[in-house]
Amino acid sequence: MTEAPKNRRGLTNGFPPAPARGTGRTNGLVNGLGRTNGLVNGVGRTNGLVNGLGGSNGLTNGQRRTGLVNGVPGRTNGLGNGKGAVNGSGFINGLSLRRNRYGIITHRDLRGGAVIVLFSIIGVALLGFLLSAPPTPRAPFAVDGDFHEWQPAMYTAPASALPSSVDLTAYGVGEYSGKLFVYAHTAGHLFVGPDPSSIYVFVNTGGSGYAALPGFDANWVAELYGWNGALQGTSLRHWAGTDRDNASAFERRGDFRAAVVNDSAEVSLDESTMGIDSSAEFSLVVATRADAGIDTGDIIVGKQGALTPGTPEFVMPGGLEVVQEPLADSITATAAVLRVTFRAQGADVTVSDFAYDQTGGGTVRPPATPITIPRGSEVAATFSVDPGSLVPGSFLTMRLAGVAARTSPGGARVVPTFSGSGGRAYVGPVPTSKVVDGLFDDWSMVQLLPTDPVPPSVDLRQSATSIQTDAFFYLETQGDVLAGAVLPEKRVPPGNGGGTSSSAVVAIKRTTGEDLLRIYVDTDDRDTVGQAIGGLVANRLLEVRGRLGRITSTAMFAWDTAGRDWAPTSGFTFDIAFVGSQFEASAQAGFFGTMNNPRVLFATTDWAGRGDATAATGLRSGTRSGPGIAPLHGPNPLTILATPLTNIPSIDGNCATTSTEYDGASTDTTADLTFQLGRRSDSQYLFVCLEVTADTTNNTLDWGELLFDTNHLGGSAPQPDDRRFQVASNSTNLTRQKGNGTAWVDCGTDCDGGDIAQGNYSGTDQIYEFRIRFSDVWGNNTPSDNQTAGFAIVAYDSDTATNYSWGNDNVDENVPDTWGHLEIPEFPSTLAMAAVTFGILGVVRRRRRGRAANP
Repeated sequence: MTEAPKNRRGLTNGFPPAPARGTGRTNGLVNGLGRTNGLVNGVGRTNGLVNGLGGSNGLTNGQRRTGLVNGVPGRTNGLGNGKGAVNGSGFINGLSLRRNRYGIITHRDLRGGAVIVLFSIIGVALLGFLLSAPPTPRAPFAVDGDFHEWQPAMYTAPASALPSSVDLTAYGVGEYSGKLFVYAHTAGHLFVGPDPSSIYVFVNTGGSGYAALPGFDANWVAELYGWNGALQGTSLRHWAGTDRDNASAFERRGDFRAAVVNDSAEVSLDESTMGIDSSAEFSLVVATRADAGIDTGDIIVGKQGALTPGTPEFVMPGGLEVVQEPLADSITATAAVLRVTFRAQGADVTVSDFAYDQTGGGTVRPPATPITIPRGSEVAATFSVDPGSLVPGSFLTMRLAGVAARTSPGGARVVPTFSGSGGRAYVGPVPTSKVVDGLFDDWSMVQLLPTDPVPPSVDLRQSATSIQTDAFFYLETQGDVLAGAVLPEKRVPPGNGGGTSSSAVVAIKRTTGEDLLRIYVDTDDRDTVGQAIGGLVANRLLEVRGRLGRITSTAMFAWDTAGRDWAPTSGFTFDIAFVGSQFEASAQAGFFGTMNNPRVLFATTDWAGRGDATAATGLRSGTRSGPGIAPLHGPNPLTILATPLTNIPSIDGNCATTSTEYDGASTDTTADLTFQLGRRSDSQYLFVCLEVTADTTNNTLDWGELLFDTNHLGGSAPQPDDRRFQVASNSTNLTRQKGNGTAWVDCGTDCDGGDIAQGNYSGTDQIYEFRIRFSDVWGNNTPSDNQTAGFAIVAYDSDTATNYSWGNDNVDENVPDTWGHLEIPEFPSTLAMAAVTFGILGVVRRRRRGRAANP
């Protein structure tokens, strides 16, 4: 074997001579594996080189060494098997090997370093927290359409009969950082349909203001309005007037932030704009409105525990509902006359004292205080009156006018929201004669009137009149009488007269929102002196204006023939009492003068000219010998109008032979019977179909009859101008009779041969249908407008031996003075209320049903 040549440094082929086995100190790699003493292919400090391949900086047991390749320093990270790595990755257990002054970096070293870094981060964060300014607290309220901050609802409202879009069911109030936040929730989606509707927030910042609601004045009103399912705009207005009913004194002050989503709305109002400083107390009411329908929440007092930055929670203001209900109308000793129900909202409320209005004497005995009402609960209490030495007939009234209350325990002031009516009672029995006292028990029978599409406060439902010493008048409306409007205005969408870019507020001149009630009286039906209206010519007028359940003015007028206008009168009393939806009044007989068959018409209108009216009815006399009173049919005669029929009924004992058979007819109903009545002027016949609902059995001895006083003369016995037409059950045999001054006799040729009738048992009750010629009703076949005949209906039930009647309190077929009235109206079915002096054109609807009042 030839020895390899050596150079002058003792190297063989450039490599140091190989040491003996086991003496080398250089760790090499054999095929890149393991740790072996010795050299491969020579001597040197080469890590991870096999067959001279690879590069520098290989890895051995996690250490990085620099080696030589064929005597040339390696420049490449050594890769075993051509890649200079152990197991082909260049790492052992994922840790790089690096020669450094501190030795090998181990897992323990890394864990220690990680702990140091972690504590450093925590320290920096803690130091930053200690040295930084405290964070701004999150605002508890925001106008963002979320509404979560209002749940559960602070205040709730009972369900109403209003459309769901304005049925206010919940609301809330909050303050934060100079902002007033208000929330409202309705039973249905807000602003539905094409007609505008609104949400109001009425705010009182102190002192008197606009009378927005009963017991609440507003200095500011914030309004959200919309239609077609969307919020269309907002408006903030300030009241700068002196007349509490003058809505035109509101001045616009800009807009405000609001959000509406489905059935919920929230708003933000700037307190500085409204002048609410940090210490001032204010109150507000939330209301919803669509046309004449309005729903309101309770009065809420603010600036009492309002949330400010740094306070932990919001303290909810309390609300208190106070509902009054009369209990007795007659007392002889100490007795409860008024029940008061308290309902707390938002917080527990404690009542400590009362203030009340009292008239007539006696001593009020209030309930013991304090009274604590838990939040969301009701507590009832009664007020009694001791009449003491008051004489029988004394009339007492007592109404709760104020309540001192605070949130419990000993918290903020609470302003009550009142509703209901006070107590009214006589000492001893209630008078049997007519008295204007607000009890209304003396109006047991009234003329029933249909519901009309007008605001409830002017929709007449019942009316009655009576004359005793004075003239008395009664009416009832669908809603509270003289309620008026919260705001006498309506918004008009663009394109409907409201401009092109925003909704306009349209208001009548003199925007007071009052309801107007007028009582027209025609004192003598024989002349034409006065104002023609609704089938009469009125020459006396009684007028009442009111709003929010209070009278704003009253007036009495007489017709000035020379000036052809109404002239105010004085020197006569005009007494009025009204509670809720009922109204009664009286005027001295001297105001009317001498009367002959006087007639009355009631008419109502609201601020927008919408209204209702009754048909003209007789002013009923309580006595035939009363001064200036001409003979009338009975003490309380009913009146019905012979309105034109669209079709010609078939006389077959069926009131609905076709669905339109009696279209156009007048109708009336009592507890025992109902009937339809109309005329055909082309054939000169009156048609009447009577259904006796109280007679439910089939008996051929049952009968029904019509009574006519053709010349309207009255009397205590049948006269030659009087007629009686009778038909039995299941029969067409019509009995025709007239009076002879003492009794009924056969009519003969004096009655028209075309008069026919049929009785019929329908299977549930008895029906009697008639066709009677005009000459047997009004005395001739061409009666004039407004011509009146005496008229009554009697039906006999043989099974119970009972007479059922219509026309007066106690109809006697043999006494025409006990009958009612049948009148031909001046117009067929509706009456234009033209030339009404208050300048509003109202549509007057003929009333088709009548029941009269007892004296």
